[in-house]
Amino acid sequence: MAVSLYEQFLDNEDSTRIFDIISKWRAKNEAEDKDFCRNVAGTVFELMVYDQFKNRYPDNYIILSPEQTFFFFCELFSYKNTINNYDLSHGIQGKTIPDGAIFRVCRNTIQLTAFIEAKLGDLDQDHNRQIQYLLKPNMMFRDWTAFAKHGSNDMARILRSVQPNIPDLPVTINHKSGYKLFLATPNDSTLYYPRTSKVEMPFSKLEYGRFLRAVIIDCRTDFNS
Repeated sequence: MAVSLYEQFLDNEDSTRIFDIISKWRAKNEAEDKDFCRNVAGTVFELMVYDQFKNRYPDNYIILSPEQTFFFFCELFSYKNTINNYDLSHGIQGKTIPDGAIFRVCRNTIQLTAFIEAKLGDLDQDHNRQIQYLLKPNMMFRDWTAFAKHGSNDMARILRSVQPNIPDLPVTINHKSGYKLFLATPNDSTLYYPRTSKVEMPFSKLEYGRFLRAVIIDCRTDFNS
């Protein structure tokens, strides 16, 4: 399983960038290195979750990667206070954004249908707050005036800025049905959160840990050889 995970990650468009960051990383102390490795684990897991969703959905769905989702929300809500996590991933100070987004291409519109949250470990208090936030459309989009001011055509422009090859259609959200929140976890995770749709990855936490150690060791070995 570890070999297949490695091969799968090599096919990800971001793998070369991640390998380069890991190989060049030099920690000042052990605590900093642990934090870096924790961020590597989370970032790589999010990318593998993205690959799984992208492969499961037909061509009339648009799946945003973690980085594409980040840039979509930055533009949508004019977020400026961004956080750089060792160049591995980005966040927004004081804001919760999902790890991925799913849109469905309909006849006349492109509809937001789901968000993705990738959780490798247990839910702590911060993660609980994040999921509660994402489960409440009125809470997540409490800046509905900011969201709505763009209009469906302008939202389409923002979506095309991260996915240039999508159809030229307005982007909408179904206010009645809302959207799903997929909670993606390893297949041996007991993690459960009400009102989310759990999606298990085809690997366990142990298998992922072995794969991740192989990635980090290989990167550092290549750099030092």
